[in-house]
Amino acid sequence: MDWEGHISLLIEEMPYSYQIIIQDNGVGISQERLVEIRSGQCKSDENEDNSNGIGLGNVIERLNLYYRQGNLFTIVSEGKNKGIMVTIKIPKERGHQDV
Repeated sequence: MDWEGHISLLIEEMPYSYQIIIQDNGVGISQERLVEIRSGQCKSDENEDNSNGIGLGNVIERLNLYYRQGNLFTIVSEGKNKGIMVTIKIPKERGHQDV
């Protein structure tokens, strides 16, 4: 990156969950790569300088399995050089659907 990087972290208590929002102003992720990450088909490439998504599939899968629901992780990027925003919801009660 040719600019100063910033990362923000926000943790909010919601009625049935805790919401963790991590946002940066980095290089972002292409829409194709976002689709791979969201679908769990993210592959690592040892030759890539940018390792976006590596390990995220495992995090998403573990959240879904442990809390028995699939809407706990979101990742958004508007494209190249527009940063990333990740939201993780942690239910206060395991199996609770109102997060």
